[in-house]
Amino acid sequence: MKRWIHRILGGGVVLGLSHLSMTGLAQAESQLNLNSQLTVQVEQLNSQQGNVCYRIFNGSQGFPSGDGNAVAQGCDPITDLDMSLTIETLPAGTYAMAIYHDANGDEVLNRGLFGMPTEGYGFSNNAIARTGPASYDEAMFLLGGNMTLQIRMQYP
Repeated sequence: MKRWIHRILGGGVVLGLSHLSMTGLAQAESQLNLNSQLTVQVEQLNSQQGNVCYRIFNGSQGFPSGDGNAVAQGCDPITDLDMSLTIETLPAGTYAMAIYHDANGDEVLNRGLFGMPTEGYGFSNNAIARTGPASYDEAMFLLGGNMTLQIRMQYP
């Protein structure tokens, strides 16, 4: 009889614990589905002429210049040599960001003879462009809740 009661109670404890872990998992998932606000501190612009344009990607396809694959993009007028951009309502997840100093206001990262940028640019994680643009993996960051990134501009 004691074994039978112990088995019933033991099973109830296991069921109770599994219910708690499922409840915790559901709460964690609902928190991850909340939208986040991303603030980007753009540092070391070389002039106040033009705009800072950005593209945010949630995968490597099209990074850093593929307009159709960006989950968010825009251009903001430059207000100071160190300025701030705010992107609202991004779902939690992994992203990479590319920005450029659109000095002439044409909303294109202008390039020279061999495809090298003639305007300033930068990537999340301050990833370095060596023989080409930084990769998605180098620029990738985890967004969960409101956060601030610092991106330092690089000029040719």
